[in-house]
Amino acid sequence: MKTVIHEIGVVDKCGKIHKVELKEGLNIITGKSSTGKSALIEIFDYCFGSQFNVPKGVITENSEIYYLYIQIKESYFVIGRKKDNGIGFFRQEEIYSSALISSGYFKEDYFLAKDNYRKQLRKLFIDIIDVDESLIAKELKGKATPTPSVRSFMSFILQHQNLIANKHALFYRFDEKEKREQVIEHTKIFLGFVDQTYFLLFQQKEKLESEIKKLQREQKVIDKYINENISSIENQLNLLYALMGVEETPIKIEDIKTNPHDSRLKLDKFVTDDKIIYASDKELEYFKNLLLELRANDDKRKNLSFKLASIERSLQVEKEVSATLSSLNDFRQAQVGISVCPFCLSEKDSLPKQAENLKQAMQKLSRDLTLNHSLKSHLEVEQEKIRQEIKKLNIKIREIQKIKKQLEQNNNIKTEKSRYEQILMIKASLFSMLDILAKKQSGKLEENNIDELQSILNGINTKLINYDTNKKLKDAETRIKEIMSDLGKNFEFEDSYHPINLNFFLNSFDLYHINESNDRIYLRSMGSGANWLYSHLTLFLALHQYFIELESRNYKCCIPSILFLDQPTQVYFPNFQHDKALEFEERKIANLEHKENIDGDIQSVTNLFTRLAEYCNNLKNKYGYSPQIIVTDHADNLNLNGFEFESFVKNRWRTRGFIELND
Repeated sequence: MKTVIHEIGVVDKCGKIHKVELKEGLNIITGKSSTGKSALIEIFDYCFGSQFNVPKGVITENSEIYYLYIQIKESYFVIGRKKDNGIGFFRQEEIYSSALISSGYFKEDYFLAKDNYRKQLRKLFIDIIDVDESLIAKELKGKATPTPSVRSFMSFILQHQNLIANKHALFYRFDEKEKREQVIEHTKIFLGFVDQTYFLLFQQKEKLESEIKKLQREQKVIDKYINENISSIENQLNLLYALMGVEETPIKIEDIKTNPHDSRLKLDKFVTDDKIIYASDKELEYFKNLLLELRANDDKRKNLSFKLASIERSLQVEKEVSATLSSLNDFRQAQVGISVCPFCLSEKDSLPKQAENLKQAMQKLSRDLTLNHSLKSHLEVEQEKIRQEIKKLNIKIREIQKIKKQLEQNNNIKTEKSRYEQILMIKASLFSMLDILAKKQSGKLEENNIDELQSILNGINTKLINYDTNKKLKDAETRIKEIMSDLGKNFEFEDSYHPINLNFFLNSFDLYHINESNDRIYLRSMGSGANWLYSHLTLFLALHQYFIELESRNYKCCIPSILFLDQPTQVYFPNFQHDKALEFEERKIANLEHKENIDGDIQSVTNLFTRLAEYCNNLKNKYGYSPQIIVTDHADNLNLNGFEFESFVKNRWRTRGFIELND
């Protein structure tokens, strides 16, 4: 996101303003040691919600308020924080004016509590407030997934003095595992690959999937009830027809399955005294058929029980033999000696032959058991199948016995109860079962309803597929690699890393070089400080170029286009405590450090700044703006190739520092 810091400032205890004015593109703040250069990066971080890390000294002793005057796209804001309590200042302006901020500007009405201040900062860049893809997981955790914040941006923006050439770390704040994981997880948000709708779609998807599964489970329960009770209903219905003595069957079992409520109404109208044929032998005929069916099912159950017992015996024998063999020592290790007669001392080989025969028999048995292993599996499958068949027969036999008992009871009590009364009892029983069945089916959603939910789910899945975040992240890695290749060839990596072939993974944030042998060489193994420095620079410049490219393609990349580089030339001049002169004299510093290749180091430093200027210029020409790169360093008065070094210098602190109390 196009962002420009116009001012980094401090209000001291006397109300005086101390500030650095900056612009888009390359900005250089140069000066000797202990002048406040490295404090700028910490002031920026503090104004964006960090803990107070401004180096103790003149600045912290005299400051009251730290502030930034920033531009975000075409909007302008002054944000800041008090030193002591950390409360934030937030105020929007119409335009940038260098004369706007004075001692009376920071009115109490514009100060916010820390939490509200951070929320205001967040709103400037991020419009996603819910990143939970699963509400179930959220409920189980008892808290929401951390939302992206401006604190995560800092990993892409700040390269501190102890980080910029670090071989063990690339990103600020990545020493904390949780923060590292949050930045990686939120990258797809920062790059604009997903929006709030994406996460809401995931939540809707989960809800629909849960609802569909719930309905499908209910459907199975209903179907199971119907399957378990339909046989009983059918038997009662047949008994009713038999007692009534009718040939006509106006209500069939298929009708009951389809519409039990309608079947109940028809049954109520059908079962009347005038429709009963008292002289019919239908009941006796039905009773005989019932006995035949009972006998046939009982015979089938006996046969299955006999077969099941046979299988169980076979499996038990196999189990006992296997257990016996496994308990024996390995007969292949057995040694059989020669028997000797104690009287004549002659050797006898009859026993060894018998032992060898026994050994061969045992080996054959072992092979047979191995071959029969598949038979065991087959028997176990058949065993379970027969058990299920017997279970179904038991249910069926119980139903038949129940009807048989009802018929026998009817014959026994004809003197006490009329046939009509018996019919009414069966009718009442049928009504009860039909009522339950109708109630079950009334709670059953029509298939069209489930299909409708599935159709909505399919639509959501299509929308989520269109986000295609995995492909976008892979494409991003490819493009970042291309940019790094283009930028890296202009930096002075060691010869063994030419051509530089850096690769960066967005799912882990790992950076490595692939050599000609296709070996991965990670940053920590890349040798000299120059390689570490240029790896950092190449990656971060590539990332910020990619962020601008995304915006040019209408992606809502929300990472501010700002990059702080603190002391990048320390690789070549590590002991800047020697830099205390009124002018930067690289040769004098190099001599004090006993450096030999002075010209080469100066040339490398000059090339570094030339490439930064070239980078900003190229992006400005191509996309209309470039990242704001803020370099705080000791280097000065360099002869850049094609650029005027002085045009990038915003402050030179050699005779004074950031805060000058005597002004």
